[in-house]
Amino acid sequence: MPRFSYMARNRSGAKVEGEIEAADRRGALAFLERQGLIPSSVTERTAAVASTPGSTAARGRFTLWTGRAARMSSRELLVFTTELSDLLASGMSLGVSLNTLALRKTGRPGDAILVSLRDEIVRGASLSEAMERHPKTFSRRYCSLIKAGEASGSLPSVLLRLVEHFERIQEVKEKVVMALV
Repeated sequence: MPRFSYMARNRSGAKVEGEIEAADRRGALAFLERQGLIPSSVTERTAAVASTPGSTAARGRFTLWTGRAARMSSRELLVFTTELSDLLASGMSLGVSLNTLALRKTGRPGDAILVSLRDEIVRGASLSEAMERHPKTFSRRYCSLIKAGEASGSLPSVLLRLVEHFERIQEVKEKVVMALV
C-alpha cells in the first residue's frame, strides 16, 4: 500500500506532519479529515523521493512560473463566490469549505488562488486578508465587504449579496455584447 506524507492543521490550529498508508490520495485525505485534521498538502512517497530528502520532489511542491500572476475571470469569481456562499450557508466551516473548493481541480489559474486562500486560512489569516494578497482577482470593494461580513458574523449573506451583484454585472455585459453583435 502506498505511503503518503502530509501536512495539516488540527482543530486548535497547530501544524501536524506525518506519514500514513492509504490505497490512494483520496483515501489519505478522507482518513485525515476523519481524524479532525485540515490537510494542507498530501503527497505520495516513492522510493526515489525517499532517497533524496530535502529535494523539491520530496516536499511535493513544484511551481511553474508563467510570468504573470494568477487571476480568476469574472465568471470564475462568480462561481467561486456562489459555491463558497452555499457551502458556508450549509454549515461548513470556512477552512473545510475552502479545502473542498481547492481539492477540485479545473486546470484554470483560479485553482492556485483557491489553494493559496485555503493555506492562508489554515495559517490563521482572515479570509479578507488572504483575498487582499490577490488584488488582480479580488477588488478592494470585494475584500472590504468580506471584512465587514467577517466582523458582523454574516459572511454567507454578504457572499450572497456579492453573488447577486456579480450576476447583475454579468447580465449587463452579456446585453452589451449582444447589442454590439
